[in-house]
Amino acid sequence: MLAVHGLCHLLGHDHGGRGEARAMHRAERRALQAADTPDVPRPYGIDARRERRGRRVR
Repeated sequence: MLAVHGLCHLLGHDHGGRGEARAMHRAERRALQAADTPDVPRPYGIDARRERRGRRVR
């Protein structure tokens, strides 16, 4: 997970604002899914379960 997180930073992602954090979280989730690795809660305020649940409602 930390390697994917660091790679996202190297590719220009950041998590300073809520929108930036969401975009970075999506990129991390895609990379983790491609590597068949489970997702974990983020230390910067984006909870994977809450994010997915919110997406279904909209």
